[in-house]
Amino acid sequence: MSKRKDRAKVKFRGEKVQLASLFARIEQLERENARLKGVHDKALKHYRKQEQLKPYEAELIKLQEQLERDNRRMIILFEGRDAAGKGGAIQRITFYMN
Repeated sequence: MSKRKDRAKVKFRGEKVQLASLFARIEQLERENARLKGVHDKALKHYRKQEQLKPYEAELIKLQEQLERDNRRMIILFEGRDAAGKGGAIQRITFYMN
């Protein structure tokens, strides 16, 4: 920007503001908006994954209740790479156990 534009002022909400500061604020808000959109998309993806697991969790609870009623036991073996989701699956299984 030229020096003239740097010093140019406009009336905004009852006060005179430099155009350069308005443009800088717009750029800052655009960056913040992009960041928040990424956060929102990630949270929405996580929520949808959790919702997709609910029917399976319900079936697992039914199975656990049936095993308890029949006084039976079950062994579950997990095999997989690191960060493959084994820990989350184990937490879901043991969550309803006492």
